[in-house]
Parts: sequence; structure tokens; C-alpha cells
Amino acid sequence: MLSGFGEAESGVRAEVRAEVRALSEGSVTHPFLRLSARDRCRSAEVVRDGSASIACSIREERVGVEAAGCEFRQCDSRHLRLRAVERTPEDGASSAEVAGGSLERGTPGRSADAEYRRRRAGDSARRRQQFGPFAWVVSALAGERQETRAWSTGAEGERRVGAELERALSGRGIVLHDRRLGPRANIDHLVVAPSGVWVVDAKKYHGAVQARDVGRWLRRDVRLYVGRRDRSGAIDGVQRQCQQVEAALLDDFGAYAPATRGAICLVGSEWPWLARPLRIGGVVVTWPRRLGRLVREPGPLDHGRIQRVAGALAVRFPVR
Repeated sequence: MLSGFGEAESGVRAEVRAEVRALSEGSVTHPFLRLSARDRCRSAEVVRDGSASIACSIREERVGVEAAGCEFRQCDSRHLRLRAVERTPEDGASSAEVAGGSLERGTPGRSADAEYRRRRAGDSARRRQQFGPFAWVVSALAGERQETRAWSTGAEGERRVGAELERALSGRGIVLHDRRLGPRANIDHLVVAPSGVWVVDAKKYHGAVQARDVGRWLRRDVRLYVGRRDRSGAIDGVQRQCQQVEAALLDDFGAYAPATRGAICLVGSEWPWLARPLRIGGVVVTWPRRLGRLVREPGPLDHGRIQRVAGALAVRFPVR
């Protein structure tokens, strides 16, 4: 992916020409440029002639209004930012492509399962070193360490939630699984559906689910409890993930970025009869089947926008 900056129209023209020359030497077959400023947009029209040379023209466009062969990118007020990408199919029928790469949906629970296997191997090696030929006896009596088993449990929860999301949408949306978020963290599931963008954290917790107000006097402090444990840390984690996804969408789509919602999907928990999803700190807390019903509700995203948004998110948050 190529990018450049210019502060004046002449500078922009120079940058556009540099971008196009680089494109002409590469393998991108249908290049177009998108560039914008906060108060106005200039679109760069890319034209190929018979000798494969390329000319550019810059014209004024209203902010957010698509011109033929161009998309717009929100930037600060002093710089114009341009980025060369490959044109996606206008009907959005095939897998979304961004910057020439196909969309990778990922595998639910893959990184958690890999971490579980790594930790289990490490535990076995330490026991062999400590107990020698009797290590298998110690393993049979003591079993797996709780810290190690938690990764296997988490992977199972992610697989169950991922399968339910795929079943619920059945082609009407795109689910991205196990996405990288920084050097160590991940997003379990990113859902792009007609209802919008969902950041989903899968948790396999046992016990009754309830929202408790532990505040005093006039101060409310609603916490998520599963069984006897306060699981409100999961709420904070989803809120942070939503903020990063929202920032990425705003950067790519500006004022036309779709709404982002966060959800915690509890697997193996106990819900009361006729229960309804909880909403704590703006995050929905629910169970797999109900989450599937929520994400497939009608909304503002059509098939083409679902493809474009999912493609952008797949680049921003690659497979872990």
C-alpha cells in the first residue's frame, strides 16, 4: 500500500504522479486514489493510455460524495492524504479485497488453542525435569494447571460463539475471527452485518448471570457477576476494543463510518427463565443464540458496504 502527503495543489499533483508511477510498475490492475481534507476533497482521476503512461487531474468534490473511481479518506485540516488501493467489485459479490489481498476470516479460538498447547507442553517439560520417570504419575494425579486449562476453555467458548454467529448470519454478513489487537491481545470476533459492526468477546463462565449495583447512596456502580465472581473486567476490555475499532473505521470512512457495538457472549452460564440480555457500560451481555438474533437484525448496511467495511477491518486487524 502506498501513501503520500501534500500541502498545496502543486504538491498534491506531484505526490499523485509519484503514486501513479509506482502503481504503473506494480501489479495493481484497477488503481484509484482517494484523498481528502476536513473541509474539502480533491479526487485524483487516474487515466491509462495505450503506452501505459498515466496522467492525473485534480478536481474539487464535496466532502463524502464519491466520484467515479475515487473514495475519500478523512484527514487533518492541513494535509491531504492519498492512498492507492485496488478497486473492489462494484456489486461486492466476491470476497472483499483491500490493497490487492483477499479477506481472511480467521479461525475461532485458534490463538487461544495454540497458547493452551504451548503451556501444556511447557508444564509437561517442567514435570519431566523435576520428577523424571514419575512425571506421568504426577500429571495423572494433579491434572492440568488451572492457568493452562483456562486457555482450552476459552478456545472452546470462542468456537461455540463463532459457529453460532456463522449460522445466524448464513451469508448475510461477515464474521472475522481471532483478530490481532496489538502485540499480545486479540478480538475474538468482529461481526459486520446489516445491523452494523459488532465487537464480540466470548467467555465460558459457569454460574448465574446478574447485574449488581454495588454503589452507595446516590452513586450507581453496576457490575457484572457470574456466580460469585465479579467479571466486570470483561466489560472494560470490550469497551477498549470498541474504541480501537471505532478509531480505525473513522480513519477509513470518516463521517460515514458505521456504528460499532460491543457484546460479551457467555457460554455455559445460567440465565433465569425469560431472561433478557443485560446492558452494562454500553456493552451487551448475552448468550450465543440471542446474540445471533441481535446481529442479524435489519440495519443500515447493505451487501456492498458490508464487504467494504469487512475488508477494511480485515486489514486493520489481521488474523492473529
